[in-house]
Amino acid sequence: MKYLFFIFFLLSITVLGQMEYKFKDVLSISDGDPVFYFTPQQRVQGLVVKIESPKQKSKDYVYSGIPENVEKSITIKQGKGVFIHKISLKGKYIDGTTFEDSFEMKGVKLEPFLINIKKDSVNLENGIASFTTNREAIKVELKIKSDSGEIVEEKLVEHNPPSKKTDLSWEKTSNLKELQITVYDEYGFWTGVSIMPFTVDIPHKEVQFESGKWEVKKTEIPKIKDTIIKINDVLKKHAKDITLNLYIAGYTDTVGTPESNTVLSKNRAKAIGEAFKKQGLKLKIYYQGFGESVLKKLTDDEVDESMNRRAIYILSSQAPETSRTIPSKHWISLE
Repeated sequence: MKYLFFIFFLLSITVLGQMEYKFKDVLSISDGDPVFYFTPQQRVQGLVVKIESPKQKSKDYVYSGIPENVEKSITIKQGKGVFIHKISLKGKYIDGTTFEDSFEMKGVKLEPFLINIKKDSVNLENGIASFTTNREAIKVELKIKSDSGEIVEEKLVEHNPPSKKTDLSWEKTSNLKELQITVYDEYGFWTGVSIMPFTVDIPHKEVQFESGKWEVKKTEIPKIKDTIIKINDVLKKHAKDITLNLYIAGYTDTVGTPESNTVLSKNRAKAIGEAFKKQGLKLKIYYQGFGESVLKKLTDDEVDESMNRRAIYILSSQAPETSRTIPSKHWISLE
């Protein structure tokens, strides 16, 4: 999962009479304090700006001789939270006319908006995901991208009332490439996460079986142990962020009937999975047999070809996509 955290401030603009006001009023706690900006549209002879803030003494800012269209700013100190600041201005333009303005400014200063999504709360295959945020969210946008990069589904979830917890679901798709989740709070902060299916083939030495049998011989156990080391290396790098399962696909050569070879390859794939578990592999394992329907090396019928007696080990966050090598998704869970 790739996390994308975005925090920004809102800059609102108001024009009253001969004075333009601007507010940097929504910001992350790491971005300083709210700021009040003002720009006279004509030269100011004198001006007093009074700031009244919660838990602070009111403060006057005195100016003289401000040229027209010159922006001034006042940083308003405040702690974390949402506060109402009262601002009043009293002054005189160079032509002798006087003016007064007063209004309130809501200062929002908050921690970064964060999403907490655990690997076991996402199931790409079943089309569900759950997560929480560190403060209430008002809406969640979901986008599903296919292998081609096309957006195949979009969904908007609105929380009324706002909520820290979100449960999402979407239509199952066999070509899911990326899941994009974007969450917004009531102040305009937003954060997001990008989730992509993870699949890796595990290289290994083929387990050899006796003709027509599927028992894993003791002499083949070193191959099992060596493969477990390779699997664990992948898990150390990626299993913290996403739940990975092991998928074992079995294949045979063309000796025997297609029906018997399908059964044989399924049983051999199951036996390999059981051997992994006996050797301490703590992972959800699925298996499937394809018999002689997917030959690595094309041969005639009843040909003893070692290249076709094989198994494929796939670590994946969801059932491997169907292809010429994996023509179906009839995976069986190894209990």
